[in-house]
Amino acid sequence: MKDKPNNEEKIIDLQSRRKSREKKKKHSKRRTLIILFFLAVIAVLMSPYFNVKWFDIKGMGVVAPTQIKSASGIALGQNMFRVNIKKCKDSIRKIPYIDDAKIYRHPKGGIIISVTERTPFGYIKNATGDLIIDKEGRVLEVAGKNYDYNGIVEIAGIKAGNLKAGTYLGENFSENLKLAVEIRSKLEENKIEDRVSSINVKNKNSITLVVDNDKTVLLGNVYRIEYKLAMLESAIASIAPSEKGTIDLRTEGQALFTPSE
Repeated sequence: MKDKPNNEEKIIDLQSRRKSREKKKKHSKRRTLIILFFLAVIAVLMSPYFNVKWFDIKGMGVVAPTQIKSASGIALGQNMFRVNIKKCKDSIRKIPYIDDAKIYRHPKGGIIISVTERTPFGYIKNATGDLIIDKEGRVLEVAGKNYDYNGIVEIAGIKAGNLKAGTYLGENFSENLKLAVEIRSKLEENKIEDRVSSINVKNKNSITLVVDNDKTVLLGNVYRIEYKLAMLESAIASIAPSEKGTIDLRTEGQALFTPSE
């Protein structure tokens, strides 16, 4: 037979149970306080004080602030903590000219939207309107009659089809575009990019340029392109701007100019 617990053991057991109950009560009280605290915080954050009262849109150039605001889907009077920032940014990035967007909540009821725009690089002639593209081949817009082509170059030799703004050139043209970007970069290094109006990259071994709108440059391939463009710079400096013709750079060490008849 088991020995009956003595009085001392009973007292210890009762004390242990009491401590356990007190501990549970403390934990329960703590959980309740934590829950009430978070409910209070949520109530404050959902209060009208944190409704959207103003917008501050930064970084835009081509795209109108109203278009960015509309694309975000955020409305005045909306609680700023109910705004899905990721969804709003993704929506703004769908604007063809927008490369990236960042959205911040201001504690005084404001939404700050900072955007980075894409830069037009060139255009591709198209029957329905020239396609204005950036260096990644994204179509930024289809040029209208009054489009200002200043600072961008024609990318000839690519037939892109009737692409819409916001879409990209197909993979079939990625190498051609990279080639045009490389050539344009080298032209900028030689500070003659403003005189080149067209880069034809249909054939990587028979690249041609148009200088001053009336001189065709036979570049060949991009082998020793820095040297070829240095020669081109010297050649066009010695030719009258009004003189039409062809500059042949395909033979190493030579820049042969043939006037038009």
